[in-house]
Amino acid sequence: MIYNISGSTRFVILIGKLAFKFPKISNFMKGMENNKIEYVRFREYPNLNLCPIYLSVPFGLLNIMPKCTMMDSNISKYDYLIKVNIFLENGLKNPDLGWYTEDCTPKNLGCFKKRIVRVDYGNT
Repeated sequence: MIYNISGSTRFVILIGKLAFKFPKISNFMKGMENNKIEYVRFREYPNLNLCPIYLSVPFGLLNIMPKCTMMDSNISKYDYLIKVNIFLENGLKNPDLGWYTEDCTPKNLGCFKKRIVRVDYGNT
């Protein structure tokens, strides 16, 4: 089954167990930049809970990642805070990682291999 998810600068096509992130035509340069930022951050911070990037095409034209189970936006605030607490621990230890803890909403977090990961970390 194929799904299409759209953000402000990129759209994601989910096919099987993979997520394909492309820049949007309407915001192409920014979408390419966000894909490149995501790739650099994933390589630079291997110990953070970031969704892995399996392949990044040059110039930010495409990032391929595993499809994660998204956190339910209907989750209670209490349960959400408990689950995100573990995720935030790494970022809070390093004040240079403001991008890591910024905009931690359910739409930007997912579950991969039984741990919470950041699925959108290119545009923060």
